[in-house]
Amino acid sequence: MIYFSWECPPRVLKNGKLDFDVDLAKIFNGERLDEFTELPKFIEFKEIEEKFVGKNYVKIIADTNASILAKQNFSFKKYKEELQRRCKSKVVLFSEIVDMNQYKKKFELVYRDFWDHVSLKEFLEIKSYLKEHVGLDDDDFVRRVIVSYIVEGFLIPYDVWVNFDEPKVLAEMTNRIEKRIKILYF
Repeated sequence: MIYFSWECPPRVLKNGKLDFDVDLAKIFNGERLDEFTELPKFIEFKEIEEKFVGKNYVKIIADTNASILAKQNFSFKKYKEELQRRCKSKVVLFSEIVDMNQYKKKFELVYRDFWDHVSLKEFLEIKSYLKEHVGLDDDDFVRRVIVSYIVEGFLIPYDVWVNFDEPKVLAEMTNRIEKRIKILYF
């Protein structure tokens, strides 16, 4: 079994849009840049994460978010290197472990057939969460986030997701196509 957890790249909300160009020194010192700033899991969930650290634990940086969700090209290599330097887990970019052409094709297919996979109730629940968590209240953004979870779950090569803070309704989108990932909620 290989355990994994997601690392959302640090970002701020600027002029109603996500901006991934942030001061990493502040992030790694545990400083939130705005009310929506996510800190690395090894800072926020240190005790729980240390329980899973080992050769079978991988941190995946959700680097597709910048291009798929925020429509912004940004390199997360520096963030990955600093995260790897500071924590004991293996750190990878999502784009390094999947075929990005396959990801984009699957994304477009699921996006097109969105309402075949998601109920209105689920959509509204996730929308409410994202407004509180990210600060955006845009239906297309919500749709893209949900689709990214569905497609990531289809392509992810690991077995057990150590889920620190995603709500169950959103996390379960990961298994919407193939029910093969075990999710541990903390």
